[in-house]
Amino acid sequence: MLEVVFSESAKGSILLAQHCADSVIGEASSLKEIGFIAEEGESVQDARRAAQGYTRRAQQRSASLGGCRQDVYCIADFPNYGPLENGMYGSERLAFLQSLSVWPGQEAKFAPILEKAQDDLGALLRRIEAGESVRIWYSDSPDEACGLLRLCAEIEALSSHGGVSAVHQPAYIENAWGVAEPNPGWGGVAPGLWASFAPLAVPFSERMLCHYAEQWHALCQSESCLRAVVNGRVQGVDDSFYDGFLLDVIDTLPQEFFEAEAIDRVLSRGLCVSDGWLALRIGKMIEAEIFVPLTQAPADRPLYQRTLKKADL
Repeated sequence: MLEVVFSESAKGSILLAQHCADSVIGEASSLKEIGFIAEEGESVQDARRAAQGYTRRAQQRSASLGGCRQDVYCIADFPNYGPLENGMYGSERLAFLQSLSVWPGQEAKFAPILEKAQDDLGALLRRIEAGESVRIWYSDSPDEACGLLRLCAEIEALSSHGGVSAVHQPAYIENAWGVAEPNPGWGGVAPGLWASFAPLAVPFSERMLCHYAEQWHALCQSESCLRAVVNGRVQGVDDSFYDGFLLDVIDTLPQEFFEAEAIDRVLSRGLCVSDGWLALRIGKMIEAEIFVPLTQAPADRPLYQRTLKKADL
């Protein structure tokens, strides 16, 4: 069974999940590795016992997913960003992704990332076309939802293929205390829990593959450079889609504020958007004279490590 994920963190987690039941990796590492935190008024001994109890419960429900590392593929090429009219790996899209760079010299990383993703995708499709079955792990985050549609379009175009199934990540997960928590995305799922999600895999019929492929082709024909999940469906949206969240946060900040704090507060809301995109949008607001830079970021820091002032409108 081939396994497909859409982020390097998810790949790392699923690789550990394959054979984690007899190790300390499970849902949590050993107590010595993860440590513990004493709440206010709680003794160190009580905090230690609580942490040990959590670790025991976590490891008791851990199970191995099985499989081998050679069957795990990560196709992480940011399908929710950039123009698609000329393909995923064209120079126009590469230039757009480079515009999302916030660290000095970060622009250079995108070309090799796209090249690797293209090579890995080709190797994956060859194995699928040869008849091997594939299981796709995705969620409602735009990169994974777009990744699913795009991969379905690639598989649907093959002359033949093995079985296709997909696991959609539930919105909530039960922790070792039995408390429901928002799911952290596949990259944040503990290795010992992947096996518990495997029974949720849904086989895809030819009609389902075609349906998702058509959605991807429609997105490729759109002029939008941003894609988001709206009411459970991937849609091309206007560049200003996240601006309301930014402005809402900035309204709570002083007249002079640290740009990095604004971006951090937006990201803490659980929005599936990158800091690079938010920085790009703030840059557009600066061009529109909504904000005025008072300082510049240090040469070795992200460009949003600067102070801005709200314009007197």
